[in-house]
Amino acid sequence: LTREIARQLGSRSTSGVVVVDVVRGSSADDGGLEVGDIILAVDNSMVASTADLDRAFRRSGGEAELRVVRDGLRGTLTIRP
Repeated sequence: LTREIARQLGSRSTSGVVVVDVVRGSSADDGGLEVGDIILAVDNSMVASTADLDRAFRRSGGEAELRVVRDGLRGTLTIRP
C-alpha cells in the first residue's frame, strides 16, 4: 500500500491490504466488504500483504473478524463462510 493510494482511500497509514474486487454473493460481499476498503487485520493478526491475508484467513477456520479502514474511518466486519 503506497502513501499515495493510502491517502486517496482516506488512510494515514501504509499498512494493510486494499480490496480491489468483491464477488457478488460471496462471503466478503455478505459481510459488507467493499472495493477500496483497507484490511488491517484478520482476527487480530495484522496483514501487510496478500500472503499475510491468505494465511490469516486459513488460520481463522471459518468466521473471521476483519479490522478495516473505509473512507478514513476504522471499523470491524465479520466474514462468515
